[in-house]
Amino acid sequence: MNSQIKALIVDDEPLARAALATLLSEHGQVEITGMAGCVKEARALLALQVPDVVFLDIEMPGGSGLELESFIPATTRTIFVTAYAEYALKAFDYGASDYLVKPVDSQRLEIALARLDRHIPLHKSIATEKCLTLEMDGKIFRLITAEILWIKAQQNYSMVHTTGKENPLMVPKSMADWEGILEPGIFQRLDRSMIINISHIHTVSWLSRDETLVAFSGEAKAVTLGRTAAQRLKARLTREETL
Repeated sequence: MNSQIKALIVDDEPLARAALATLLSEHGQVEITGMAGCVKEARALLALQVPDVVFLDIEMPGGSGLELESFIPATTRTIFVTAYAEYALKAFDYGASDYLVKPVDSQRLEIALARLDRHIPLHKSIATEKCLTLEMDGKIFRLITAEILWIKAQQNYSMVHTTGKENPLMVPKSMADWEGILEPGIFQRLDRSMIINISHIHTVSWLSRDETLVAFSGEAKAVTLGRTAAQRLKARLTREETL
């Protein structure tokens, strides 16, 4: 493993917390920084620390583990640990790094930790590898939000343009849905029908008063913006320069 992994365990069952702590203690580079038995306790601990990973139960008295989403720091990964396998799809929608079914198997935990280690940046920068699981036309797609270049509204759907792909994904989500999912520090909504990934922008060419061309790093495709969207993009980029 690259470095010491700081872990927080959240589970309402004392025996389950103890069992997982025992398994994690077998890995010398995992440090358990706290344990909580409910959402309220977990929120209090997260206010005091920024762990690398939260091992999180979903079904708990007094609130679902999913309610912790807005309290978990951007750099912290989540591994769900629950007895209900049917929550797997929801876990990945939430952006979980992995999903473990109780009772936790030590070999399966080893795999989860190996995956986790690959996704914890050494410099602890903002994590941008949130994953979405999308079901469309009978197929399931895994979409890493950091790979999104821009999203264009298309009636009740949205066209999602991603890195390295010529054709966009047609996803049954509105712009409001995407705003609730995407990291506002990285993505910017420019008008009623356009959201763009600021971190992928390479050049912005102001072609005319009504036409602006945005090119992306390492991508042949570009997107053309109208006047309102271009003004909002310029304001966003100018604001970032002054920070």
